[in-house]
Amino acid sequence: MQKVVILKSAENDLQDLKAYLIEHFGKASWQKSYGSIKAAIRQIQQFPNQGKVPDELAQVHLVQYRQVSQIRPRRAKAEITAPSPL
Repeated sequence: MQKVVILKSAENDLQDLKAYLIEHFGKASWQKSYGSIKAAIRQIQQFPNQGKVPDELAQVHLVQYRQVSQIRPRRAKAEITAPSPL
């Protein structure tokens, strides 16, 4: 299983998302969203090459990233650093 590194900027975004969802929609909304985020991270660990290269990154040839889930307005992306076994 691949190691997933959560960037500090992503941690900050996650805290902002948590505060917003709890304030505007309640704790249950946050818990559901957080569950989806954790599932996306597990998906990245198991299948790191799965997903679409985001258009804005493909245009600048950063094809080692994959988008696996979108929770508006955020997206879960992963950088592929080594070939994964098939």
